[in-house]
Amino acid sequence: MRKLKVGIAGYGVVGQRRKKALDNNKNVSVIAVCDQKFKKNFVDKNGLHYYQNYKSLLKIKLDVIFICLTNDIN
Repeated sequence: MRKLKVGIAGYGVVGQRRKKALDNNKNVSVIAVCDQKFKKNFVDKNGLHYYQNYKSLLKIKLDVIFICLTNDIN
């Protein structure tokens, strides 16, 4: 069985906790996160993609997106 490719929109406290939980699941691979706090798009040494906004996140092939934004985001 192949791993599900996962993205996380919103990488604050909740998004980071979600990633830690997902990292313990052998059936998924978090491949990208996005948050407006990032100054630029980049890829870290482990291959995790960081994007400044959700539009960039939506351009990549994902099976699942977790929305971890605060309730005041429109």
